[in-house]
Order: sequence, then C-alpha cells, then structure tokens
Amino acid sequence: MSHFTTYHSASNFTDPETFAPSRWLDDPHFASDKRSALQPFSVGPSNCIGQHLAMAEMRAILARMLWHFDISLCEESARWNDQKVFIFWDKPDLIVTLRERKD
Repeated sequence: MSHFTTYHSASNFTDPETFAPSRWLDDPHFASDKRSALQPFSVGPSNCIGQHLAMAEMRAILARMLWHFDISLCEESARWNDQKVFIFWDKPDLIVTLRERKD
C-alpha cells in the first residue's frame, strides 16, 4: 500500500487531510490514531535507500542549532530531573529558551 493512501486514510488517522502537529502529542482528539501506520522510511529489506542520509541531515541540523543558539532551561523545567518513580518514567515537557549567539 502506498504511503499517501495510508497517511490519508480515515481508518488510520483522525482528520487525515488536516495538518495537525498536535496529533503526535497528547491531544485526546487524536488518541484513536494508529501512529504505527506512519513508516516514513518503510521497513524491511526494501526500505528507503536515503534513510541514512536523512538521519545524517537531521543530526547536522541539530548540530547547527546547537552551534548558533544558546539553550537554557526555563523556570518551569528547573526540577525536570526530579522524580519519585524510577521504573516507569513519566517526564513533563522540557521547556527551553533559545537565544541566538552573538559570537
């Protein structure tokens, strides 16, 4: 089955024609989505030959962001690392501030 058909099927995603990044977060409206239907690089021996290039480009983009911006924790995330349970981790959002470096 083609990626387009899978990604635009109402049997896999709620409101498949709507651009909604919140579907990948904890939005209850999209709780019934079959997230496993998303296979951007496919799987198995016939997967995408550009997968490793795409992953390398994502690492390069992240490295450039870290090079050009100072990243600091916001006050809301100051105690992000504190937790009471060490078997199942349920971390809150890690909120950071990006400031462009003036070097």
